[in-house]
Amino acid sequence: STYNNLGGTYDYLGNYDKALAMHEKALSIKLATVGEQHPEIATCYENMANTCVNTNNYSKALRLYDKALRIRQVTLGLQHPATAEAAQNLAAACHDVRRFLALLMLADLQRKW
Repeated sequence: STYNNLGGTYDYLGNYDKALAMHEKALSIKLATVGEQHPEIATCYENMANTCVNTNNYSKALRLYDKALRIRQVTLGLQHPATAEAAQNLAAACHDVRRFLALLMLADLQRKW
């Protein structure tokens, strides 16, 4: 949708607040037209999660990636490539969280020295 495209552009430009607002607008329109259990809803959640990752808001990103994965599992099945990609996105975000937490711990140790 146009709002998702605008969100992607704002995300690319580093304007994450506008990016998230555009993705949220796309989500609200899609929810009103196709309902919750639709692959396009999963795409909206993934786009929002990508923006959250870019702002280090990993807790929200993980919730959104999880929602997207669950929708894809129900609507497309476990063997569909888009479902596998959604699972990979969630796994990558989990990896980013571990790396982010390790960096925070190192920074804390450096401050104590």
